[in-house]
Amino acid sequence: MLRLLNFRCSFCSNPLDETQLRAPFSYGLAIADSALRVKDVSRGDLCERLRADCEGRRGYRRAQAIASYADGLSENGGESRFRAFFIAYGFPVPELQVEFRDPLDPSQVFRVDYFWRLEDGTCVIGELDGKGKYALRSGEGRESVDPFVAERQRESHLTMLGHKVLRFTFNELKDPGKLVEKMRLVGIPRQAKLAEEWRRQWYGR
Repeated sequence: MLRLLNFRCSFCSNPLDETQLRAPFSYGLAIADSALRVKDVSRGDLCERLRADCEGRRGYRRAQAIASYADGLSENGGESRFRAFFIAYGFPVPELQVEFRDPLDPSQVFRVDYFWRLEDGTCVIGELDGKGKYALRSGEGRESVDPFVAERQRESHLTMLGHKVLRFTFNELKDPGKLVEKMRLVGIPRQAKLAEEWRRQWYGR
């Protein structure tokens, strides 16, 4: 396991505990994303505070590497962990929480977890399963619907927009090789220079 910086600043109410000190990049990114989301501050603010308060301390370089990729639009730790995978394996970082109107019902808005605009003009939507986001608006507010049915309906409506839809499950993080192949098959390019940039920031070489 890799070490993170043990620091106290206005973005965190307490110093990182021993578990967090030994956390990998994906765990650190989840912490940083949550800090930006909860405190409603920017990535630049976090990087600057780290520089001002922690430069020269043990773990500073890796803390800055994490902060440089942090994004408060990530809504939970699962989304952060998948984004950490994209970063470390050299895939382009997607846009987060992009909104689309339902082509069959413009009053409905779909907000997707990830969105890639590829160089050839192809667009890919990424959706992380298991978040209980399936509900429909009724005249009196929101009503729950069967998750399986709603998932399929949501996906079919998204494909009507002309974009590919790529679904992720948490278990896929246990087999990075298969996940890399899944990304390749849908057309999302893996770029060696992006992976090398991350390795240089994280490992310092």
